[in-house]
Amino acid sequence: DIETCEGAATIGLELVSALSPGDTVLIALGGGAMATGVGYVLKAMVPGVEVVCVQPLGAPAMTPSMALALKDLHCRAGSFSP
Repeated sequence: DIETCEGAATIGLELVSALSPGDTVLIALGGGAMATGVGYVLKAMVPGVEVVCVQPLGAPAMTPSMALALKDLHCRAGSFSP
């Protein structure tokens, strides 16, 4: 919901001062609210920042959902472990 995304956006506001253009930020991707809020703020306030969504290999909640409902949306998903 919108309030959850807005709350997550405050995380992005806290990160803005620590980032430089060209930096890459990894955001955990579960249901999408945190990635939406944080990603929106970072892309709006830090020119050239790259936002990459990551999720555990054993719990890929968003990737199957996107494959079924949003075939034209592209998001990189991966794992921190090899």
